[in-house]
Amino acid sequence: MKILHTSDWNLGKKFFDRDRAFEQKAVLAEIVNIANDRKPDIVLIAGNIFDGFNPPAKSLELFGDAVGKLAAGGRRAVVVIGGKNDSPAKLKAFKHLADKQGVSIVADVSDVALKTNPSFFTRVTASGKGYIEVTCENGETAMISVVPNIAAYDYISLKGDDFNAKVDGILKAAPQNTTAFKIALVGAKPDELTCQYENGKLLREIFKGYGYTALGGGRAVLDDENATFAPGSIMDYDFDEKEKCVLVAETSGGKLKEVEAVALSAAKKTRNVIVSDFLSADAELKGYEDAYVRLFVSSDKPVQRSIVDNLQKKYPLLTEIVFSGAIEDAKTPKLANPKDEDVFLEYLEKAGITDFTGYVKLFKAITEEQNETTEA
Repeated sequence: MKILHTSDWNLGKKFFDRDRAFEQKAVLAEIVNIANDRKPDIVLIAGNIFDGFNPPAKSLELFGDAVGKLAAGGRRAVVVIGGKNDSPAKLKAFKHLADKQGVSIVADVSDVALKTNPSFFTRVTASGKGYIEVTCENGETAMISVVPNIAAYDYISLKGDDFNAKVDGILKAAPQNTTAFKIALVGAKPDELTCQYENGKLLREIFKGYGYTALGGGRAVLDDENATFAPGSIMDYDFDEKEKCVLVAETSGGKLKEVEAVALSAAKKTRNVIVSDFLSADAELKGYEDAYVRLFVSSDKPVQRSIVDNLQKKYPLLTEIVFSGAIEDAKTPKLANPKDEDVFLEYLEKAGITDFTGYVKLFKAITEEQNETTEA
C-alpha cells in the first residue's frame, strides 16, 4: 500500500498583500503529477485547506479541481479533514465528490464520511464518527482514525489527562479489533500536541499502535521512532527558507516500510538577503529576481527615499526592508543665506498668520536691539 500525505494548502493566502493563486495552482498541479508518478493508493490531506473561513471562489474551485485529479476517477482514495482555518460548511459543500470521484471529506468531529462508489479501484467500504475504512485495489485495507479541527474545538486549552482523554476518545471510535493497517489523520501540527506533555509523551502514548500518524502544520516533521509525520505547508508563507515537500509512504506486510519526502519546487522561494548598506543592495539582490526577498540593511545611516523606491521598483518581489536608520524624503533646496526677515515671514505663513504688520515691526525692533547689543 502506498500513501501520499500533504497538508496546509492554505488556498487564498496572500504574502505581503500579493495574490499567490497562480503559484498555488502550479504547486497543486505538481502534487497531482507526483501522485500520477508514484501511484499511491490513498491520499491524505491533513487540514488547513484554506486560509480562512470564507475563501474566495477561485480557491474553492481550485480545491475541487485538485482533489478530483488526485482521486483520478476512483483510482485513489482521497481523504480530506478540516483544520483550524477551515469552515466545516465550506468543506461539506464538496461531500458529493465521494460518490462521483472517491473524495472523502470529514469537516468536523461530528461529521461522518460518505461511502464511495463500490466500483472504484480504491474505495471507502465503511465509515462512522471518527473513522474511515479504505479498501485498496489489491485487497489491502486501511483503518483511518480522523480527528479534524483539533485546535478549533478548544482541545488545546485542555491540559494533561483531559486532553489525552478527549483525543483518545475520538481515536477509539474506530473499530479496535481490525487487522487493517492503522492510520491516524489529525488536523493539528506536532507542537500543538507535544505541548501537552514533556518530551512528546502524548505522541508516544496516544498514537501507540498506529502504523502511520499523519499531522498537519507549517513545517515538515519526520519522526520515524513514533511513526509520526507532518509534510509542512506546500509553499513558503514566511521566510524560513526550508524546502517544501509531500510525503510518500509505503507499507509492506502490514507495517510501515519507508517514508520519502518528495520536494515541491513550483512556487516562488523566499530568501533573506543581508547587506552592509543600500549601495551594495543592488548587487546582492541580483539572482533573486524570482524570489520573495526580505532585505536586511545593517547600516543605520539615513538614506533617501528615492533609493529605496528604486530598489523596490527594480525588484518587485522585494517584500520587506529591515533597516534601523531613517528613510528621508528629498527636501527642497534652500537659499544659502536667507535673510532673517524672510525666514521669519515663512514661519508666520506656516503658522497660519495672514496679517504680518505688527509682527514685522516687533521683529525689526528686536533685531535692531540685538544688533546694537552685539556692536556694543
